[in-house]
Amino acid sequence: MAINLILLGFLLALLIKFLSLCIRHNISGYANASGKGFFKTVFNKGYSGEFLIFMILKHFSGHKKILTNLYIPKNDGTTTEIDLVLINQSGIFVIESKNYSGKIYGDEKDKMWEQRFKARIGYKFFNPIWQNKGHISALKGVLQKADRNLVHSYIVFGKRCEFRRLIITTPGIMVVKTDTLFPALKKDMREKGFVLSEKNIDKIFNSLKVYAHATKETKERHVFDIINKNSASAK
Repeated sequence: MAINLILLGFLLALLIKFLSLCIRHNISGYANASGKGFFKTVFNKGYSGEFLIFMILKHFSGHKKILTNLYIPKNDGTTTEIDLVLINQSGIFVIESKNYSGKIYGDEKDKMWEQRFKARIGYKFFNPIWQNKGHISALKGVLQKADRNLVHSYIVFGKRCEFRRLIITTPGIMVVKTDTLFPALKKDMREKGFVLSEKNIDKIFNSLKVYAHATKETKERHVFDIINKNSASAK
């Protein structure tokens, strides 16, 4: 009997948490911004990480615009996918989401970084600083010249990860976890001051929103190009 009550209490708490998350998702505006429904967001680790960052960005006061999953065209005819972009009075913040756990090892000069777990199993992944640098390069290509110096890079890992050997020496490269993103951004914005008017924020947003809500064909082509690129580099 006691075990059944404990189990019932656990299931009830789980249901309440699930419903609470559903309500947060529905009122957040993330579905409209990303095109991803509740279940697609919750049961995908990458999307759930983006949703958490989206919710953090919404807490900033003042006039702002948030964009997700932008497919920006590059000079070679392919596209690059940007996870999130925040536009406010302090500039344009391009965010690469890495909702990873485990221990993270990386050097800004290395092509590959590593994720390790207790069993010392390691997984390599492409340097996210380089990755976001490519995103920003493509983004600057579709912005007006006056806006290009206002773009800033943020790499955001999940709070469950642990930075063990993270070597970053270049000023202005921000690599943080979700639980420190808000204070880091707030401090950065305070130092940068106000550089964009509400009119300019809206103008930049309107020029970028055409790259959101990509078609199925665009997404499939993007994946195809990545596979081809990886295959060519492996030869």
